[in-house]
Amino acid sequence: MTENNTPPVTKSQNTATLGQSDTEKSKSLLALFVEQFAEHKVAVVSLLVLVCAGLSAIFAPYIVAILGVDPNSQNILHRFAGPGSTSIMPAVQQEERIELWVENHPELTRQLVDDAHKAEMVSVDELEEDVPFVLNEVRQEDPETFASFVSQSSEAASEFAALAERFETYHILGTDELGRDVLARLIYGARISLMVAALVGFFSAILGLLFGATAGYFGGFADNVLMRITDALLTIPTLPLYIIFAAADLGKIPVVGEMLEGENQSVIKMVVVMASLTWMPIARIVRGTVLSIKESEYVLAAKTIGLSHFSIVVGHVIPNVFGPLVVAVTLLMGDAMLIETGLSFLGLGIQPPMASWGNMLQNALELVRTMPLLAVVPGLMIFLVIIAINFVGDGLRDALDPKAIRR
Repeated sequence: MTENNTPPVTKSQNTATLGQSDTEKSKSLLALFVEQFAEHKVAVVSLLVLVCAGLSAIFAPYIVAILGVDPNSQNILHRFAGPGSTSIMPAVQQEERIELWVENHPELTRQLVDDAHKAEMVSVDELEEDVPFVLNEVRQEDPETFASFVSQSSEAASEFAALAERFETYHILGTDELGRDVLARLIYGARISLMVAALVGFFSAILGLLFGATAGYFGGFADNVLMRITDALLTIPTLPLYIIFAAADLGKIPVVGEMLEGENQSVIKMVVVMASLTWMPIARIVRGTVLSIKESEYVLAAKTIGLSHFSIVVGHVIPNVFGPLVVAVTLLMGDAMLIETGLSFLGLGIQPPMASWGNMLQNALELVRTMPLLAVVPGLMIFLVIIAINFVGDGLRDALDPKAIRR
């Protein structure tokens, strides 16, 4: 008879095994999703790229304030300045900055005038409102005298000197054909391009979810009507429609015209036009998913206990459509950014002076040989962001696929 030499399982080992098994079973869907998404290294890096681009867009005014430049400030005397160059603001812009400073700091202005009179930097008969401008002229003509005045005067002189230092601007990526800072416009361009992509994705998701969920859940006549409308819109070539609607003056339409008032009218028009023509693929994806979900046991159980159609769709159907919907919307955002870039490049999208990556490319079209950086920088940003959006979409698709989750 053969002896069994396998050691008996102790109580502590059994407890540890059960504890490990319970831990594995207790993983939430969110934890499983994060784990699956983290395995897609390229998607994680792409997400970091999008987060950086999004944060720079959100905090664009603060970043530009730190840089000390204005994205719309033109300086014709310093056009096409190279990367790392410095420039002096035109006298008109300097005077505008001084007027704004005087208006916002009346107490400091009065103290500055007193200091200037005590130090005999200006004549006694000089008008009080002209003193800051005279001091700025002294700063330019005799920097040593002005520096001595600041060191021996009150805080007001130091604040004015700090303002005057910003008249000399540093351009990390140089300036464009109008002397505007390229980096500042690139940051503000990210704000517009990403906002258009996000808004188009959001409204397309709403329309696609409304049409697709209604058609898939109710079926029959509603399905036939809604899907035939969707199919008809899918057969229409979208590029000519984009060009026609972008070039048309939608502001003359009674209701739409009120929506398009203001400086953001080109952005609103882009979002309305693009969202109206991009929701159809999402509707088809949602419909297909709902058709498979509505016959599941939990939906049938919800119908059995008497829940309304609205409660079933909102509480049971839409949450299970969320995965495919997120992936589709993510990929649509990349397409929306590409469309906006193309229309802006053609001069039909976001209109100057508002900056977007598309119209930055359009402005650099004739300068590709002489100033290639003006075209390379926005083009590279468009390429990186769209590639990042597509990789994130791939990562979300893998992470939200129930068959790919390893339990």
